[in-house]
Amino acid sequence: MAMTEKKNLKKENSLPQEPNTEDFDRLYDLALKHFAADPVKALDYTQKAHEIARKMDTLPQLGMAWYLMGALNVRLGQAQKAIPYLKKAIGAMAELGDSLKQARARGNLASAYSVMSQSDQALRQYKLLIADFAKLGDHSSVAKTYYNIGSMNLKRNEFAEAIQNLNQALTLYKRHPDPEMEIESWCLVGYVYYRLLDYEKYIQCLQKARQIAETTKDQISLANMHSHLGAAYVILKQNDKAEEHYGTSLKLARKMKISHLVALCLSNLADIKSSQDKFDIALKYAQEALELDQKTDNTNYLAQDYYVLGSIQHRIENFGEAERCLDKCLKISRKNDLEEVYVCAVKLLVRNYTFQKRFAKAEKLLAPLLETVGAEPVNELQLDVLEVAAFLYSSMGDFERSNRYLTQYHDITQEYITQESQRRAQYMQISFETAQKEKEKRLLARQNRLLEKRVKEEVAKHREKDRLLAEQENMALLGRVTAGIAHELNNPLAAIKQAVEITLQSLENGRKGTLYLAEKQTDIYNMLNRINRLVEIVKVISHSPDRFTNRPFQVNDIIAEFTDLFADRVLEKDTVLITRLAARLPFVNGDGIRFLQVVSILVGNASDALSIVKEGVKKISVKTSLSGGKVVVEISDNGPGMTPEQLMQIKQPFYSTKDVDKGMGMGLPIATSIIANMKGTLEIASQKGAGTTVTLALPALEEGGER
Repeated sequence: MAMTEKKNLKKENSLPQEPNTEDFDRLYDLALKHFAADPVKALDYTQKAHEIARKMDTLPQLGMAWYLMGALNVRLGQAQKAIPYLKKAIGAMAELGDSLKQARARGNLASAYSVMSQSDQALRQYKLLIADFAKLGDHSSVAKTYYNIGSMNLKRNEFAEAIQNLNQALTLYKRHPDPEMEIESWCLVGYVYYRLLDYEKYIQCLQKARQIAETTKDQISLANMHSHLGAAYVILKQNDKAEEHYGTSLKLARKMKISHLVALCLSNLADIKSSQDKFDIALKYAQEALELDQKTDNTNYLAQDYYVLGSIQHRIENFGEAERCLDKCLKISRKNDLEEVYVCAVKLLVRNYTFQKRFAKAEKLLAPLLETVGAEPVNELQLDVLEVAAFLYSSMGDFERSNRYLTQYHDITQEYITQESQRRAQYMQISFETAQKEKEKRLLARQNRLLEKRVKEEVAKHREKDRLLAEQENMALLGRVTAGIAHELNNPLAAIKQAVEITLQSLENGRKGTLYLAEKQTDIYNMLNRINRLVEIVKVISHSPDRFTNRPFQVNDIIAEFTDLFADRVLEKDTVLITRLAARLPFVNGDGIRFLQVVSILVGNASDALSIVKEGVKKISVKTSLSGGKVVVEISDNGPGMTPEQLMQIKQPFYSTKDVDKGMGMGLPIATSIIANMKGTLEIASQKGAGTTVTLALPALEEGGER
C-alpha cells in the first residue's frame, strides 16, 4: 500500500482532537459514499460523525447523524436500534424546519416498524408521511406512501382498505406518471383480487400492468409482467395461455440475460410440458432451470426446481431419481421454512414410496402432516394430505383406515367449500363497500367545500365560548377566595388605623421613644404589604389564565401563603388541612400567583369531594418533596375517590363529577395548562372509596441559579 493511501486511511478512521464541522462533513460524506455498497462500513463512519456532533452539540449535525444512523440500521435489518435514532432525527428536523429530511426520517421509521411487524405504528407514520409529502408538493412520494399503506393493509387482510389506498396511488400516477410504480400498484391490486378469489379481476389488473410496460418499452418490466400472467393462467388451469406468456417472458429474459427470470420461466414451462406428457422437453427445461438457479442464492427457486424435476421423474416412473430430487427439495424447504413446497414434496414422495411398496417410510414421512389436518382455516394442502393418506392405506390393504381418511376428506371438503363461499361473500361485500366509499368520498368532497366556511365560523365561536367559560371559572374561583376579602382587608386597615392613633397619641403625650415608633412603623409596613399582595392576587386571578409571568419562586412560600390567606375561604368548615413541607427546597420557575391559583383549585376540588362524606374526619393533606431534580407537591384527600371511567375523563374540559351548580368542569384543565406552562406535570391517582391524590412535579432550578 502506498504511503499516501495509508495516511488517508488513518485519517478516515481517527477522531479529531477538537471536533469541528469540517471533520463531521468528511465522515458524513464517507458514510453516504458507502451507504449502498457497504452499509457496515458506512455505519462505522456515521458513528464517528455522531460522536463529533455530540461533542459539538449542534442540532443540524446531530439531526443528520441521527437520521443516517437510523437509516443504516434499517438497511442492516436492525429495526429496533433504528427507531430511537429516527425519532430523534424527526424531532431535530422539525425544529430546524427541514421538511424534506423530516419526511425521509419518517419514511425510514415507518419501514422500521413494518419490519418489526408493528403495523399499527407503521400505518400511523405512513399517514403522517402523506401529510409531510403533500406539504412538500411531492406527489410521487405521496403515491408511493399510499402504495405502502395498501401493501400493509393486505398483510393485515384489510382488503377493502388495501384497494382503496392502492386506487389512491393509481389516481395520483395518472396525473404524475411513474410507470414503474404504476405497474407495481396494478400488480398489487391484482393480488388483492386473487386473495379475494376474483380471478377475472386479477387477470384484468395484470393486463393493465402489461399494457403500461408495453408503452414504456421497458423490456425488463414487460418480461416480468408476462411471467406474472403465466402464473395467473396456471391458477385458472388455462395452460395454453400460461405457456404463451411464459414463452414470451423467456424470450425477453434470454435476450437481456436475466438468468433468474430465465430459470423461473423454464421451471414453469417444464411443469406445463410434464402435464401434457411431453417429458423429454420438460426434463430439458427443468434441468436448465436447476443449473441456472444453482449459481444464485435463491433457495425458494432451487427448492421448486428440485420439486419439478422430482415430479417429472415420478410421472415417468423413474422412482429412484424422483426420490433423490424430492429429498433435496425437502432439505432446502425445511431449512428455509418454505412450507408450501415442503408439503407438496412430502405428498409426492409418499406416493413415490407407496408405488415402491416402502410403506413404513411413507407412513413415517406422512405422520407429521396428518397431525396438522383439521387446523383452522382449512386449505387445499390439508385435502391433498388426506387424499395421499387414503391412497397409502388403501395400497397397504388397511381399508378401514383408508375409509376413515376418505370420510375426513369429505367432511373437510364441505367445510372448505363453506369457507370459500364465505370468502366469496366477503369479497362481494368488500367490493360493494369500496364502491360505496368512493361514491361517499366524492359526495363528501362537495359537501366539505360548502361547509368549510361554516366550520371555520363555528370553530371561532367555540373558541370564544371556551375563553368565556374559562374566565367564568376563574371568576368562580375568585368568588370563593374573595368571599371574605373585605374582612381580610378590614383587619389590617383597622390595625393600621389603631397603630396610627396610638402613635399620634404617644407623640401628644411626649412619648417619643424611637424603638417604639419603629415597631409601629414596621407593623404598618407589613400590613400594607399584606393588602398589596391580596390586591395583586385578585388582579392576576381575575384575568385570563393565558396571562403568565416567569420568575423564580419557592413552592413552600406559596402554599404557606394560601394557607394563611385563603384556606378558610376554600375549605368546608368540618375539613382539616394538613401541610407537610420539606425543608430547604430549591426554587422553581414560573408564575407564583398562578401556582397559588392551582393550589386553590385542587384544594377546592378536594373539599367539594369531601362535602358528600358523612362520617369520620375529613382530611386534605398538602405535602412537598424533592425527587429526581423536581419539586413535587402531593395534594391528597380521603374522600369518595373516582371510578376508572371518571378518572379517564376528569381532565377533559366541561367534565365534572360535581353537581351542576358546583362547577363547569374547567378547573382542572386550567390547572393543567398552568402547570404545563411551567414545564411541569399534573397526574391524578384515584380509586373508588379510597380518596384521590393529585401530584404536581416542577423542574427545580439549580443552586446558585438566578432568583
